[in-house]
Amino acid sequence: MAGKVALRVGDKVEERLLRISKPLFYVPNLAIHLKTAEEIGAFKINKEQHLQPILCSAIAEQLSQGNEDEKQENKDAAQRLPPALERLVRQTIEVPGAKLLDWDFCLMDATPSRLSGIHSEFIESPRLDNLASTFAAFEALVEAKQSKSDILMAVAFDHEEVGSESLSGANSNILEVACCSFSTSSFSCLRCFLVSPLCANGG
Repeated sequence: MAGKVALRVGDKVEERLLRISKPLFYVPNLAIHLKTAEEIGAFKINKEQHLQPILCSAIAEQLSQGNEDEKQENKDAAQRLPPALERLVRQTIEVPGAKLLDWDFCLMDATPSRLSGIHSEFIESPRLDNLASTFAAFEALVEAKQSKSDILMAVAFDHEEVGSESLSGANSNILEVACCSFSTSSFSCLRCFLVSPLCANGG
């Protein structure tokens, strides 16, 4: 889980980035060998009903509850968080006496990256397409030889998962505007060499 929190520390409001690498949630599903072929074929995922992440059991939460004074002290905007998650967030940010005003969290795959294959030649990693291609592009830019006649660029766009139509998405005019800002004449693609890497759609 990662995101940011808004805190009141004394008379100031501060924002802090937060990342918890520990696997916190899981999405349960019936084991495939306990379903018939007809059930597997007919099953349609309802995102609201079937993909609700589970944080903990009710019994474990009751056993880990703090005392009544602690519960009363922590009653603020953070009460929208499950109590167990609120306690973990407070422990992670490590700001004594801070009041948790608001938060914005996203869940992410907590599976660590690893090498596989008999010669360890394959990379298995979440977000591999973004990480590997962006790293390779900017590493190449840093290592490239300087040229007086060519303009070298590495471009990484945002928001592909929502159609790339934001101001900084690939479907915007941000690249054209950037190119025109340092070009004395109309930008031309006649001598351009473009590489658009895509490395993760195979599995």
